[in-house]
Amino acid sequence: MKKDYSTEFKLFIVDEALKTKNIKRFLKMERINKSTFYTWLKKYKDTGTVANFSTRPKTSPNIFNNQKAINLIIKLYTKEYRGKHYIKAYLNRKGIKIGVTAVENVLKRNNLWRYKIKKKKKRYDKRKFVSKIQKEGKIVQIDTKYIKLGRKTVYQFTAVDLATRYSWREIYEDKTPSSALSFLKYVLKTSPFKIQAIQTDNGL
Repeated sequence: MKKDYSTEFKLFIVDEALKTKNIKRFLKMERINKSTFYTWLKKYKDTGTVANFSTRPKTSPNIFNNQKAINLIIKLYTKEYRGKHYIKAYLNRKGIKIGVTAVENVLKRNNLWRYKIKKKKKRYDKRKFVSKIQKEGKIVQIDTKYIKLGRKTVYQFTAVDLATRYSWREIYEDKTPSSALSFLKYVLKTSPFKIQAIQTDNGL
């Protein structure tokens, strides 16, 4: 007869087994089948949880139990504007095993996933620049878009070299001339090639 283990017990087994030097001996002491353990471990590494996801309606499985990791995910997403793949890699480097799906689930549970991004329409015709672009740095296009995070609005400044598609991105609290100048200085300072012209919504 197949045993029905609780999520908490599975997490305990996975955590303790990863700490021990002799996993085989530990599993024998806990009377856990080796194949069962590695099934739990694979699921934990892929999704960040060992919970069994139910397909029944109106259920809310406990997908993640590490509050420290949850807080870190929210911080990286809302304060540092990092994506799910960056967050997964960052937590893995910190020793927190989690998958991209688990990151999404944490953000969804906290009503943070897929916040709305509105992008300004570009007013220039790209076609007229194609024949003029001969080498890197000849024309760098700068654009902005704002991101809504609840009641807070932040601005992402983006610069793209039209010849090579090399790009720069920075987040600012406002969209003032001071922020624009700061971003321009950042682009000029970090560019691997000489920039000859800057294209904005107002022209060259």
